[in-house]
Amino acid sequence: NVKTGIAAGSEEISKTIRTIKFGAGGNCREIVRGGWSDPEPGQRWMIGAQSELRLDESVVKGDCIIELDLIPFVRPPTLPSQRLTVSVNGTVVGQSTVAHTVRLGYRIPAAALSSREGTSVLLSHPDALRPCDFGGSEDARLLSLAVERVRVSRTPPGVWGMHADGTGGIALSELVRVVNTTADRFILNFESLGDN
Repeated sequence: NVKTGIAAGSEEISKTIRTIKFGAGGNCREIVRGGWSDPEPGQRWMIGAQSELRLDESVVKGDCIIELDLIPFVRPPTLPSQRLTVSVNGTVVGQSTVAHTVRLGYRIPAAALSSREGTSVLLSHPDALRPCDFGGSEDARLLSLAVERVRVSRTPPGVWGMHADGTGGIALSELVRVVNTTADRFILNFESLGDN
């Protein structure tokens, strides 16, 4: 059995309800709280050890997925990656180690969305360091990860934990029939269990 975060990638299963761009001229000002630098062209850096996003009640109702397009501040071999923990209203929904530009998605269960004041998404990133400490820069900000875009998608109740049965795997040619989506969309629907 192959267990996926979302059983299918059709529009009926996952519907984008909000896209937030984080670069200069983007629409992120209304949701960012502490732990952010000023916007730059195409991105905005998380600074220090934690950053917060605040989503209003109309955005997050029921099971959701939050996707983040991220660029880590890395300087191998001293700083090969950045750790990231995502919590929603105090509930940890995922942990990742980010070593290169990537899009990560985290499931937000409806049970984590009980706040009456909106939804707090806390991004913890303990590996932030200053570019000036590596030479060649005067930038003294404690940088961790830059965000290009955040997308929130809603999924109807009951799709989590559905199975696609197969013995020894599923042939790529059978994937569309079995899970009702293409291979490239299917692989994006796995839920991160942390680590790498």
